[in-house]
Amino acid sequence: MLPMNLQELVSLHIQTKAWEKDNFFQSLCEHQDKNDLLDIYEWLCLRAELHLAKNSRYTYEWKSALRLAACACLSTLQGDDVERICGYVLDPLIQIGALTRFPSELQKNYEDPMDRALAKYDWGVPTNFAWARDSLRQFRYIDSCVARDEIAILLYAERGVPAKLSLEIQLGIEAGLVHYPDPRYMTFVQLTEEFRQSFQQGIEFAWCMAKTQGCPSMAIRWKITRNDGEILHVLQGASVGAAFALALVKLLSSLPGLQNKSTISQLDLSG
Repeated sequence: MLPMNLQELVSLHIQTKAWEKDNFFQSLCEHQDKNDLLDIYEWLCLRAELHLAKNSRYTYEWKSALRLAACACLSTLQGDDVERICGYVLDPLIQIGALTRFPSELQKNYEDPMDRALAKYDWGVPTNFAWARDSLRQFRYIDSCVARDEIAILLYAERGVPAKLSLEIQLGIEAGLVHYPDPRYMTFVQLTEEFRQSFQQGIEFAWCMAKTQGCPSMAIRWKITRNDGEILHVLQGASVGAAFALALVKLLSSLPGLQNKSTISQLDLSG
Protein backbone atom coordinates (compact mmCIF):
# COMPACT_ATOMS: atom_id res chain seq x y z
CA MET A 1 0.00 0.00 0.00
CA LEU A 2 1.47 3.35 -1.05
CA PRO A 3 1.78 6.09 1.56
CA MET A 4 -0.55 9.02 1.18
CA ASN A 5 0.58 12.20 -0.55
CA LEU A 6 2.48 14.60 1.70
CA GLN A 7 -0.13 17.33 1.27
CA GLU A 8 -2.74 14.87 2.52
CA LEU A 9 -0.57 14.00 5.50
CA VAL A 10 -0.21 17.66 6.42
CA SER A 11 -3.90 18.36 5.80
CA LEU A 12 -4.87 15.55 8.15
CA HIS A 13 -2.18 16.93 10.47
CA ILE A 14 -0.81 15.48 13.64
CA GLN A 15 -4.14 14.85 15.35
CA THR A 16 -4.88 11.95 13.02
CA LYS A 17 -1.53 10.24 13.80
CA ALA A 18 -0.90 10.26 10.03
CA TRP A 19 2.70 11.39 10.41
CA GLU A 20 3.60 8.69 12.89
CA LYS A 21 5.69 5.56 12.39
CA ASP A 22 7.33 5.74 8.97
CA ASN A 23 4.44 7.28 7.01
CA PHE A 24 6.16 10.64 6.73
CA PHE A 25 9.45 9.06 5.69
CA GLN A 26 7.71 6.94 3.05
CA SER A 27 5.84 9.93 1.68
CA LEU A 28 9.08 11.87 1.30
CA CYS A 29 10.53 8.90 -0.60
CA GLU A 30 7.49 8.92 -2.86
CA HIS A 31 8.06 12.58 -3.74
CA GLN A 32 11.73 11.86 -4.23
CA ASP A 33 10.73 9.39 -6.95
CA LYS A 34 8.46 12.01 -8.52
CA ASN A 35 11.34 14.52 -8.66
CA ASP A 36 9.23 17.21 -7.00
CA LEU A 37 10.76 17.00 -3.55
CA LEU A 38 12.20 20.52 -3.50
CA ASP A 39 8.81 22.02 -4.39
CA ILE A 40 7.19 19.96 -1.66
CA TYR A 41 9.86 21.05 0.81
CA GLU A 42 9.29 24.74 0.04
CA TRP A 43 5.54 24.24 0.45
CA LEU A 44 6.08 22.45 3.76
CA CYS A 45 8.31 25.28 5.02
CA LEU A 46 5.56 27.81 4.28
CA ARG A 47 2.93 25.71 6.05
CA ALA A 48 5.20 25.18 9.03
CA GLU A 49 6.04 28.88 9.28
CA LEU A 50 2.33 29.73 9.44
CA HIS A 51 1.65 27.19 12.17
CA LEU A 52 4.71 28.15 14.20
CA ALA A 53 3.77 31.82 13.97
CA LYS A 54 0.45 30.92 15.60
CA ASN A 55 2.26 29.13 18.46
CA SER A 56 0.85 25.80 17.34
CA ARG A 57 0.73 23.10 19.99
CA TYR A 58 2.56 20.92 17.48
CA THR A 59 5.79 22.92 17.40
CA TYR A 60 7.95 19.88 18.07
CA GLU A 61 6.33 17.90 15.27
CA TRP A 62 6.59 20.71 12.71
CA LYS A 63 10.28 21.32 13.41
CA SER A 64 11.04 17.60 13.33
CA ALA A 65 9.21 17.25 10.03
CA LEU A 66 11.20 20.11 8.50
CA ARG A 67 14.54 18.63 9.55
CA LEU A 68 13.71 15.25 8.05
CA ALA A 69 12.31 16.79 4.85
CA ALA A 70 15.49 18.85 4.49
CA CYS A 71 17.59 15.68 4.70
CA ALA A 72 15.41 14.10 2.03
CA CYS A 73 16.14 17.04 -0.27
CA LEU A 74 19.86 16.92 0.46
CA SER A 75 19.98 13.21 -0.34
CA THR A 76 19.38 14.05 -4.01
CA LEU A 77 22.41 16.37 -4.28
CA GLN A 78 25.69 15.46 -5.95
CA GLY A 79 28.67 17.31 -7.37
CA ASP A 80 31.02 20.10 -6.36
CA ASP A 81 28.27 22.54 -5.37
CA VAL A 82 26.85 20.34 -2.60
CA GLU A 83 28.07 22.48 0.28
CA ARG A 84 26.75 25.71 -1.24
CA ILE A 85 23.35 24.22 -2.13
CA CYS A 86 23.03 22.75 1.37
CA GLY A 87 22.99 26.29 2.70
CA TYR A 88 20.05 27.21 0.48
CA VAL A 89 18.11 24.23 1.83
CA LEU A 90 19.03 24.47 5.51
CA ASP A 91 19.43 28.18 6.24
CA PRO A 92 15.67 28.91 6.01
CA LEU A 93 15.15 26.54 8.94
CA ILE A 94 17.23 28.82 11.13
CA GLN A 95 14.61 31.57 10.79
CA ILE A 96 11.88 29.11 11.73
CA GLY A 97 13.87 27.86 14.72
CA ALA A 98 14.26 24.28 13.50
CA LEU A 99 18.06 24.63 13.30
CA THR A 100 20.84 26.80 14.64
CA ARG A 101 24.26 27.33 13.13
CA PHE A 102 27.36 26.46 15.14
CA PRO A 103 30.00 29.15 15.58
CA SER A 104 32.76 28.73 13.01
CA GLU A 105 35.26 27.47 15.61
CA LEU A 106 32.96 24.54 16.46
CA GLN A 107 32.33 23.42 12.90
CA LYS A 108 34.07 20.22 11.75
CA ASN A 109 36.08 20.30 8.54
CA TYR A 110 35.21 16.87 7.17
CA GLU A 111 36.64 15.77 3.85
CA ASP A 112 33.23 14.98 2.37
CA PRO A 113 31.43 18.24 1.40
CA MET A 114 28.03 16.90 2.51
CA ASP A 115 29.37 15.93 5.94
CA ARG A 116 31.05 19.31 6.19
CA ALA A 117 27.78 21.07 5.39
CA LEU A 118 25.69 19.03 7.85
CA ALA A 119 28.21 19.58 10.64
CA LYS A 120 27.74 23.36 10.47
CA TYR A 121 24.36 23.09 12.20
CA ASP A 122 23.04 22.20 15.62
CA TRP A 123 20.15 19.87 14.78
CA GLY A 124 18.51 20.10 18.19
CA VAL A 125 18.04 17.43 20.86
CA PRO A 126 17.55 14.51 20.43
CA THR A 127 18.87 14.82 16.86
CA ASN A 128 22.46 15.63 15.94
CA PHE A 129 24.96 15.52 13.07
CA ALA A 130 24.96 11.70 13.10
CA TRP A 131 21.14 11.73 12.89
CA ALA A 132 21.21 14.05 9.88
CA ARG A 133 23.91 12.01 8.17
CA ASP A 134 22.02 8.77 8.74
CA SER A 135 18.72 10.32 7.57
CA LEU A 136 20.35 11.27 4.31
CA ARG A 137 21.85 7.82 3.86
CA GLN A 138 18.51 6.12 4.57
CA PHE A 139 16.91 8.24 1.86
CA ARG A 140 19.67 6.97 -0.43
CA TYR A 141 18.90 3.37 0.65
CA ILE A 142 22.41 2.94 2.09
CA ASP A 143 22.69 0.44 4.95
CA SER A 144 25.99 0.80 6.79
CA CYS A 145 25.01 -1.17 9.88
CA VAL A 146 27.75 -3.46 11.19
CA ALA A 147 25.73 -5.05 14.00
CA ARG A 148 22.17 -4.96 15.28
CA ASP A 149 20.16 -6.50 18.09
CA GLU A 150 17.01 -5.98 20.13
CA ILE A 151 15.79 -6.79 23.61
CA ALA A 152 12.37 -6.90 25.25
CA ILE A 153 11.54 -4.07 27.68
CA LEU A 154 8.56 -2.81 29.64
CA LEU A 155 7.41 0.79 29.34
CA TYR A 156 6.49 1.43 32.96
CA ALA A 157 5.32 4.95 32.21
CA GLU A 158 2.78 3.31 29.84
CA ARG A 159 1.50 0.97 32.60
CA GLY A 160 3.98 -1.76 31.84
CA VAL A 161 3.35 -2.05 28.10
CA PRO A 162 5.67 -4.67 26.49
CA ALA A 163 7.98 -3.16 23.90
CA LYS A 164 11.20 -3.75 21.98
CA LEU A 165 14.39 -1.74 22.11
CA SER A 166 16.38 -2.06 18.87
CA LEU A 167 19.98 -0.92 18.46
CA GLU A 168 22.03 -0.70 15.28
CA ILE A 169 25.75 0.09 15.27
CA GLN A 170 27.50 1.95 12.49
CA LEU A 171 31.14 2.94 12.33
CA GLY A 172 31.31 6.58 13.38
CA ILE A 173 33.28 9.44 11.88
CA GLU A 174 33.09 11.36 15.16
CA ALA A 175 35.35 10.45 18.06
CA GLY A 176 33.82 8.20 20.71
CA LEU A 177 30.19 7.18 20.74
CA VAL A 178 27.26 9.15 19.39
CA HIS A 179 23.65 8.06 19.45
CA TYR A 180 20.34 9.18 18.00
CA PRO A 181 16.76 7.95 17.54
CA ASP A 182 15.98 6.26 14.23
CA PRO A 183 15.01 9.05 11.78
CA ARG A 184 12.58 6.79 9.99
CA TYR A 185 10.49 5.63 12.94
CA MET A 186 11.19 8.00 15.84
CA THR A 187 10.98 11.46 14.25
CA PHE A 188 7.86 12.53 16.14
CA VAL A 189 8.42 10.72 19.45
CA GLN A 190 9.25 13.20 22.19
CA LEU A 191 11.75 12.34 24.93
CA THR A 192 11.44 13.80 28.41
CA GLU A 193 14.53 15.08 30.20
CA GLU A 194 14.25 12.25 32.74
CA PHE A 195 14.24 9.69 29.94
CA ARG A 196 17.23 11.29 28.17
CA GLN A 197 19.29 11.40 31.36
CA SER A 198 18.56 7.75 32.17
CA PHE A 199 19.35 6.74 28.61
CA GLN A 200 22.59 8.74 28.62
CA GLN A 201 23.77 7.15 31.86
CA GLY A 202 23.17 3.67 30.50
CA ILE A 203 24.99 4.39 27.26
CA GLU A 204 27.94 6.02 29.03
CA PHE A 205 28.31 3.06 31.38
CA ALA A 206 28.46 0.53 28.54
CA TRP A 207 30.73 2.72 26.43
CA CYS A 208 33.18 3.31 29.30
CA MET A 209 33.72 -0.43 29.54
CA ALA A 210 33.79 -1.05 25.79
CA LYS A 211 36.39 1.58 24.91
CA THR A 212 38.87 0.06 27.36
CA GLN A 213 38.67 -3.11 25.26
CA GLY A 214 39.54 -1.30 22.04
CA CYS A 215 36.04 -0.54 20.76
CA PRO A 216 36.29 1.88 17.80
CA SER A 217 34.32 5.09 17.44
CA MET A 218 30.77 4.35 16.46
CA ALA A 219 27.27 5.71 16.02
CA ILE A 220 24.20 4.02 17.46
CA ARG A 221 20.77 4.26 15.89
CA TRP A 222 18.01 3.20 18.27
CA LYS A 223 14.26 2.85 18.33
CA ILE A 224 11.55 1.65 20.69
CA THR A 225 8.36 0.04 19.41
CA ARG A 226 5.33 -1.20 21.31
CA ASN A 227 4.50 -4.87 20.84
CA ASP A 228 0.82 -4.08 20.35
CA GLY A 229 1.60 -1.83 17.38
CA GLU A 230 0.19 1.29 19.03
CA ILE A 231 1.95 4.58 18.38
CA LEU A 232 4.43 6.04 20.84
CA HIS A 233 4.16 9.77 21.40
CA VAL A 234 6.35 10.38 24.45
CA LEU A 235 9.10 8.36 26.11
CA GLN A 236 9.44 9.12 29.79
CA GLY A 237 10.63 7.62 33.06
CA ALA A 238 14.05 6.71 34.45
CA SER A 239 13.86 2.92 34.23
CA VAL A 240 15.19 2.63 30.69
CA GLY A 241 18.87 3.32 31.44
CA ALA A 242 19.72 -0.22 32.54
CA ALA A 243 17.93 -1.65 29.50
CA PHE A 244 19.97 0.54 27.16
CA ALA A 245 23.18 -0.46 28.91
CA LEU A 246 22.28 -4.16 28.75
CA ALA A 247 21.34 -3.97 25.07
CA LEU A 248 24.51 -2.07 24.16
CA VAL A 249 26.76 -4.40 26.16
CA LYS A 250 25.18 -7.39 24.45
CA LEU A 251 25.67 -5.84 21.03
CA LEU A 252 29.24 -4.72 21.69
CA SER A 253 30.21 -8.23 22.73
CA SER A 254 29.38 -9.40 19.22
CA LEU A 255 31.80 -6.99 17.53
CA PRO A 256 34.99 -8.54 16.12
CA GLY A 257 38.42 -7.34 17.15
CA LEU A 258 37.75 -6.37 20.77
CA GLN A 259 40.56 -7.18 23.15
CA ASN A 260 38.47 -8.95 25.75
CA LYS A 261 34.91 -9.57 24.69
CA SER A 262 34.18 -11.72 27.72
CA THR A 263 34.81 -8.76 30.03
CA ILE A 264 32.12 -6.78 28.27
CA SER A 265 29.58 -9.58 27.97
CA GLN A 266 29.89 -10.47 31.67
CA LEU A 267 29.32 -6.95 33.00
CA ASP A 268 27.20 -6.79 36.12
CA LEU A 269 24.39 -4.33 35.41
CA SER A 270 22.47 -5.00 38.59
CA GLY A 271 23.94 -1.93 40.28
